[in-house]
Amino acid sequence: MASLLTNLIPIFTGANWLAWYPQMELFLMAQGLYHIINNECPLPNEEDDNTTNITEWNHHNTQAISNLCLRLTPNILAKVLSKTTASSIWSSLKEEHGTPGIATTYTEFKAMLDTPIPSHEHPAPASSKISAHFV
Repeated sequence: MASLLTNLIPIFTGANWLAWYPQMELFLMAQGLYHIINNECPLPNEEDDNTTNITEWNHHNTQAISNLCLRLTPNILAKVLSKTTASSIWSSLKEEHGTPGIATTYTEFKAMLDTPIPSHEHPAPASSKISAHFV
């Protein structure tokens, strides 16, 4: 599983949120861990013994935290290391990096401008690359 993570998901640098987060979401979904991002730990229930559910949630939370933290740069990792749930890590990353800043906008714009449009080939592939920058 770790090799899949390192082969499929780039390191999150802060500037690559728009490319990183959908891949990480899909990876967590494929590993059966994405529900941890959206759900809190079940509360102990006196009527129904749900310790198995709580133990399972804690195990999945630990796995999700590990997967997230392994793909963060050291400076971003230091900011979220004190968080105890994958959901709080995800929310923190999304809050800080989810809105593109001027640097991210410029990087996307520059990449779009640098996309070559071949003169002797159909322009559809280049057009697709350019339009991908506006998603």
